[in-house]
Amino acid sequence: MRRNRPPLRYSDYISNLGHPLPRVHLIVAYSGLDGAERAVEVQLRTTTMHEWAITVERLSGRLDVDLKSGRGPDQVLAS
Repeated sequence: MRRNRPPLRYSDYISNLGHPLPRVHLIVAYSGLDGAERAVEVQLRTTTMHEWAITVERLSGRLDVDLKSGRGPDQVLAS
């Protein structure tokens, strides 16, 4: 990844031991068909991490809350 798309920004949530979902995010430059350069986020995570992230997104949508930001019903946040 670094050789083909040098990162513009790199966030290592694995080293941040206090973070509940360890993962790595890379922001890389990508040229579109129109030649314009865009920033694209690439998330590196295991299958289990991906399933958890999808579950949180779906539940957030159904409850109409932002669980990733710690907002929502206490019963859900505690689990």
